[in-house]
Amino acid sequence: MTWFVITLEVLLSCVWWRTDGTVSRVSCTHMETVLRDLEAVVQLLAAARTHFVSCWDATAVRRALQWARYCERLHARFHSDLEVRHALEQLLQEVGRCLGGQVLTLPELAQCEGLLIQSLLRNPAVPHEVTKELLGMGTGTCCAGQMACQHSALPYLEELIQYKAAAQLLSHPLQSILGPAAPMDPETQIQGKMVRQRLDSLLQESDPEWRSQDFLDSILRDCGEDRCFSLMLAAAALSAPPGSDGGRKDVVGIIVDWLLGNRSQLLRFCRDIPSALLVDLAERSSSFREAYCSVLEDWGHSLRYNVLEALWVPDSDCAVSFDTLVDRWQSLLRSPSLREGSERLLLEMKLADGDFDVTGLSVWSDVLAWLRK
Repeated sequence: MTWFVITLEVLLSCVWWRTDGTVSRVSCTHMETVLRDLEAVVQLLAAARTHFVSCWDATAVRRALQWARYCERLHARFHSDLEVRHALEQLLQEVGRCLGGQVLTLPELAQCEGLLIQSLLRNPAVPHEVTKELLGMGTGTCCAGQMACQHSALPYLEELIQYKAAAQLLSHPLQSILGPAAPMDPETQIQGKMVRQRLDSLLQESDPEWRSQDFLDSILRDCGEDRCFSLMLAAAALSAPPGSDGGRKDVVGIIVDWLLGNRSQLLRFCRDIPSALLVDLAERSSSFREAYCSVLEDWGHSLRYNVLEALWVPDSDCAVSFDTLVDRWQSLLRSPSLREGSERLLLEMKLADGDFDVTGLSVWSDVLAWLRK
């Protein structure tokens, strides 16, 4: 495999020189060059599915994508030229045999960039820097130092293009819960789904929980305090098929465990995410349900009654308003599976405060009074 690695290193270190975006009719000498290029790109696609990508960086993946786009232009120019088409098909078959199986067919050459992106996103060995580069391309935004995103990653991924084109349908339960004014825009939903797919891949590896937690840590470092991080996590969790709390960890379990191990992020998550989505996540995960109720309890204890204004006010920047607290509990009570447990918890907290029915003595008495109106 030494020749294989050397070929890839040379290819990825090449500065892209075919900048005119065209491929004209070629002479025999030039055809040999084209075939050598194509052979190298097929090897590149094969490498994208292996551990070799662990040493790639953002620059390498950008160059790889440029070579893939070059192959798409080859297909566009020569797929109707029977003589050249035959030469390309023959080469693809020969390279496939050398690599242990056909990597690329001629029709697939038209989607070379998409196949490369898909292989990278499904490969757990891909470094976070490369994943970040692909996510940036997928949403049409460019990171510092990244070339202008003239070619989005998403149009080449059939699964994701359907997701984006039919966001109202495929983002269920996000949009169905939130309605047309949903703060979860399609790009955030797409990013969340890509994060979920990455976590799905990591869960198939050895030591999956550590790898997944490290991946989420790295995304947090990139996003910082941006609210989009919480929304992206929610989208990732809610795009996963519903599962159980027991047995092997799934994507929802991994995300919930990460939140439970990061108290400040759990508080921010519960504050940033719409109440209906938090309820949906609570229905899927008993661990999150307990943590969410604990956060609501802390928020209630952070409210102080202002006698002059006759209302409950937060006593810190971390707390939420009384109206927000009531809204969160109201959403829980609307859920058939959560109503009984939520109402019981409210009654227990009211009882612990003295079971008063006078306004201003217990925040839980007043929350219950508002909910019963």
